[in-house]
Amino acid sequence: MINIQGGKKIFFTVFTILLSLDGFAQKPVGLSGDWVLQKDFSDEFNNGINTANWTQSSDDFGPWSWDSKNSVANNGNLELTLDWDKHLKNGEQLYFTSGIIRSKKDIKYGYFEIRMKGAAEHPGVCPAFWTYSIGQPTKIINGERVKYNEIDFPEMEQRPNNVNLIDWNVIRADDSSPQVRKSVRKTTGGNSGVGFDPRSAFHIYGCLWEHDSIKFYIDGKLVATADPSEALFQQHQQRLVISLGLRAPYLKYVNGKRVAVAANNRPSGFPTTMQVDYVRTWKRKSDALVSEPENN
Repeated sequence: MINIQGGKKIFFTVFTILLSLDGFAQKPVGLSGDWVLQKDFSDEFNNGINTANWTQSSDDFGPWSWDSKNSVANNGNLELTLDWDKHLKNGEQLYFTSGIIRSKKDIKYGYFEIRMKGAAEHPGVCPAFWTYSIGQPTKIINGERVKYNEIDFPEMEQRPNNVNLIDWNVIRADDSSPQVRKSVRKTTGGNSGVGFDPRSAFHIYGCLWEHDSIKFYIDGKLVATADPSEALFQQHQQRLVISLGLRAPYLKYVNGKRVAVAANNRPSGFPTTMQVDYVRTWKRKSDALVSEPENN
């Protein structure tokens, strides 16, 4: 005979575990309130990369190329790899390719959380979790023309002299040609950085993006708050991105533009890989009822 009571208990336990693994039973780390998971912007990577939600390629916006082969799911983690790969792109000599995933839909406001571990190589790379707008119309905000928005939460390892510095950026640009950009940076830990090496272990990084407030978290603790006057300019729908970017000494700035530095042989330390355990995005329950993600 089957023990029905025991069977129900086993079923409930398995069901609870499955919910937890899928992220649906989770809540933002360190935040109170009622939250609704946004499935189009979340992934546990236990069954590969959900290509219904993410693209593994992107328009190139730096002196390296994105390649879908550099973004894979392995043993329940997203792995983004940056490697030496000398190639021509639109007639330009480039030396590296890297991995990225970007949401297929746009989102505005919410809590964005990632559990990730930095790439071993430093300096030269930048693991990042961020949002940016694509093809959005110009908005007049506080008398200023705003065509482009970006929030970096966070950018890691990009400071060549201190791997422990973690940056959070709020960026906007107008619709002039060339665009006039304004970037306001917060750096956790001042000159010394956070109390850990982001390459050595997984940590949880989060951003609470609301209409007049942008706050940044590490392991559930508030570590930085954006200038409120700049937060008000972040009104565009944006794509959610996880990427591993290239940094100095493999690129340099010339007249404000990033250009490649010649690397005719694979440098020591490459390939290098960042890992992501999960990405989860929520809206407050009251906001989720009236605000749905939009396609671009």
